[in-house]
Amino acid sequence: MCHSARVLSILQNPAYAGAYVYGRRQKDPSRCQSGSLTGTVKVAIADWAVCLRAAHPGYISWEEFMANQRRLADNVAHFEAGHAGVPRKGAALLQGIAICGRCGRRMSMRYTGPNADYPVYCCRSDRDQEGSALCQEVRALAVDALVQRVVLDALLPDQIEIALAAASQLEQDSRQLERQWALRVERARYEAERARRQYDAAREPSRGALT
Repeated sequence: MCHSARVLSILQNPAYAGAYVYGRRQKDPSRCQSGSLTGTVKVAIADWAVCLRAAHPGYISWEEFMANQRRLADNVAHFEAGHAGVPRKGAALLQGIAICGRCGRRMSMRYTGPNADYPVYCCRSDRDQEGSALCQEVRALAVDALVQRVVLDALLPDQIEIALAAASQLEQDSRQLERQWALRVERARYEAERARRQYDAAREPSRGALT
């Protein structure tokens, strides 16, 4: 699993917030194929069968976990539906996700220079929708350089290694905890079934006496 996929998996795992849950996925008959393990779909957090917060020490709070889920759900490319959007391919670092500081709307890209290789963040919603002047334009190189410095300062090599090591350990702890709870659930089902059989067996003589 690549680093980005591992980080995404951790961010979406409630164990990261110290919670134990059951029922994050369920079978979708319309997607199941004979002899295949596929065909499962994600279940909304509100519909999880079991959600025990603070089941074990977490790396973040439950509130932070939920905020992360909202942010991840917002990272889709449907800005018209009210989402913030995701980065898109291009020379600019913030292409597809830059928001205008004046009006709060999505900024598009245009390129200037002799070879059209100088990116510019451009807020053209007013012009496109109302035929008025551009809201503003910002050269991308200076903005991108600042963003790069901030990101690199936050993600020092040793911190990245520590984060990846913690993510790996969390995955192991989560799998172990899921196995433990699965055994408990199976044991509870067994005890319930045995109690039902004992109850039915105890009722049989009384039924015979009545007849």
